[in-house]
Amino acid sequence: MLTDIAIKSLKPKDKPFKVADRDGLYVSVAPTGTKPSATTTV
Repeated sequence: MLTDIAIKSLKPKDKPFKVADRDGLYVSVAPTGTKPSATTTV
């Protein structure tokens, strides 16, 4: 589960990456450290 604390603790990497939970919700993190949105996949 992506909690507020888990999302805030994400650190940027060299390339963009996504972190997903078991329900299909994911957050993408840009190399600049921005976390633009949380999205679900159906």
